Amino acid sequence: HGDYRDWAEEHFGNKDQDHLRIPVHPLQWRRLKELLPPTLLSRITLCSQEGPSGQALASFRTIGLGQLPYHLKLPLRVQTTSAPRLLSPMSVENGPRLSAWLEELWAQEPRLHAIQVLFERRSAGLRLENEGHLNAELGVLVRDSAASQLPDDASSSVAALLSELPFQSHAFIQSLLRSNDLAAFIQEYIERLVPPLLWLCTAYGIVLEAHLQNTLIIRTGEDPLRFMI
Repeated sequence: HGDYRDWAEEHFGNKDQDHLRIPVHPLQWRRLKELLPPTLLSRITLCSQEGPSGQALASFRTIGLGQLPYHLKLPLRVQTTSAPRLLSPMSVENGPRLSAWLEELWAQEPRLHAIQVLFERRSAGLRLENEGHLNAELGVLVRDSAASQLPDDASSSVAALLSELPFQSHAFIQSLLRSNDLAAFIQEYIERLVPPLLWLCTAYGIVLEAHLQNTLIIRTGEDPLRFMI
């Protein structure tokens, strides 16, 4: 979906029209060899040509691609919180479409501008009819990287840093506090983040998971706080 085939050809050297090159997490590849039936495994070829190097981010199944302005979200059969971290066919199908619509909404709606969303631009995955339970085991979502969307003069950090106590002593948090006023910082954090989230939920029924691992705090000069989700 999106222009994934063209993107894969540019970055992964995918020039074989009979195959589509899809990145697989190394841990998931071990699992796939156990899960997939021989008839399907026989149609999967390991590429001899290396793609760009990647590194797992905090979520472990999200891969950064060095200087390239993308993150790859990959399925990984690891149980964390309430569900395996797979990639549903619905996400593969709808991620780029919903992202395109949200990008238009963000451009038109000033009350959302305190929040920036990392949009999913393209995707690919399995679409098996008779063994649909396997579709979530192999796929990829390509989204904007956080670094590619930050202004050059911005300071940023994952919001989970706030859970480190005493977090006021951290240099980045000091740059956010302004005159070491913790109460003012917390008030600004709430007033800038919560209203657009509530408006998006009540106006469109869309909920962004703005928990501390998903959210970047951004400060640019004397500008008000902004967030990236």
